[in-house]
Amino acid sequence: MPLESTELRERLARDFQRIFGRATALRALPDGFALEFSNEHGTVAGLGEIIEYDRRCCPFIRHTLVHEPWDGPIRLELTGTPDVREFIAAELVPFLPAELVRAAGMQVSP
Repeated sequence: MPLESTELRERLARDFQRIFGRATALRALPDGFALEFSNEHGTVAGLGEIIEYDRRCCPFIRHTLVHEPWDGPIRLELTGTPDVREFIAAELVPFLPAELVRAAGMQVSP
């Protein structure tokens, strides 16, 4: 049985909080943002779930997942056109640690 839209939104919000809340760095790119994560078990799988969701709801976002060698950090780049960059920022900020948002020079959501 498919999840109703309210249930789906609530589950996604929990997943986004759980995964994006573990980000260790946020960097603004000319066409989007890069999030960095420590190389913990389950991080790639969790990011894969987000990419899977995004590719259906937001096909205008480009996702690049990079795993640095020798157990280095994992980086998710979310990019697109200038309009998409603003959309990505609005969607990401509520789920990111406030200190990362401030360090990137962005406004923390109320």
